Amino acid sequence: MPFPVPNILHGRWIHALIAACVALAAGKALAQSPWPERPVQFVVPFPAGGAVDVAARAFAERFGELIGRPVVMVNRDGASGTIGVAQVATARADGYTLGFVTHGPLVIQPHLMKDLPYKRDDLVPVCQVFASQYVLASAPTSRIASLGDLIAASKAGKLSYGFGGVGTTPHLLMSQFVNAAGLDLLAVPFRADPPAIVGLRAGEVDVAPINLGLARAQGLRVLATFAQERQAAFPNAPTLTESGWPITGSVYGGLIAPKGIADEVVRRIDAACDKAVADERFRTIMKTASQEPVYRGPAAFGRMLAQDLDTSREMVRAAKIPPN
Repeated sequence: MPFPVPNILHGRWIHALIAACVALAAGKALAQSPWPERPVQFVVPFPAGGAVDVAARAFAERFGELIGRPVVMVNRDGASGTIGVAQVATARADGYTLGFVTHGPLVIQPHLMKDLPYKRDDLVPVCQVFASQYVLASAPTSRIASLGDLIAASKAGKLSYGFGGVGTTPHLLMSQFVNAAGLDLLAVPFRADPPAIVGLRAGEVDVAPINLGLARAQGLRVLATFAQERQAAFPNAPTLTESGWPITGSVYGGLIAPKGIADEVVRRIDAACDKAVADERFRTIMKTASQEPVYRGPAAFGRMLAQDLDTSREMVRAAKIPPN
């Protein structure tokens, strides 16, 4: 025979059960609250006006329309992109702070910085949205008008090349070319491509690896490209490969989020990424800037980054860049 429960305890049990159900329902409602409910922030780890910033702003406009919320742009440049990426890694994982980044701070800088302010698994790849080609350029008034001129001038006297950030993809590509061609060029780092272009025009450096779109917009003289095939923007500029040095590479990137972000929020962001990259207005802006719209979802983007984390180790070693 069941032991009788006193009425007072029975009543307290019912009230406790009701309270638990209310709390559970409230928690479930909170967990299922729609994203986004307020503006989203894009942290761009490079200066305003650069190629990554141009891509980020073009993407943010369409992305914001798709999610129905404004996108606030925050440029946090410095240390080859690692300062901005560190800000993303330490942000709340609620989907309201995202990084619009290139692959360099994620797959190259871990091999260069002993005290990197984040770990690779502190960040979640969300989507790739663009890729950019690089060219080897000189100033419009420079005496160096071709690869032949560069090689001859290098043998005749000391020359220099500028680049936007130590250990960035253009730095590694240029280092590979200098070593392969046996050139004696002084490497001069700048914070990013725009300052490197200023230095190039001012005669502070003789040549520089520059984003193709910026080189075109700035009217620079292109000696060669690091692309696998000739580029429509500079049809007369040979690739380094066809010039005898099989050196190719590009910069790619997209959105990342802090570790701990809910899977459902990642899915919603990724869905907006897919639609934004397919949007004709975004594609037109990117093509006008000589950049390529490319979409990869979280899994494919993550695999690409993981693969390049391994391959970039050898590139850093070959470039003989000492860790800092």
